[in-house]
Amino acid sequence: MQDQEILKAALVGLEVEKIRINALMEQVIRAMGLKPKGKKSGKSAAPKRKMSAAGRAAIKAGQKKRWAEFHKKQKKAGKK
Repeated sequence: MQDQEILKAALVGLEVEKIRINALMEQVIRAMGLKPKGKKSGKSAAPKRKMSAAGRAAIKAGQKKRWAEFHKKQKKAGKK
């Protein structure tokens, strides 16, 4: 039983050391101006979708309408 406990403690200590070493390696990689492994760029994602002019116009009109309503309510609240 005691051997198991020693091995578990050793494993915990090694994990802590591994984390410390990985952090130091990342610092060196950044200092060299390289990107650390494991972080992927957004290039592999789906291509960016473009909105049509009509779609942008519809969104703009809706937002303008909402703001007009908001300001109208604000004006009424201010008069009371």
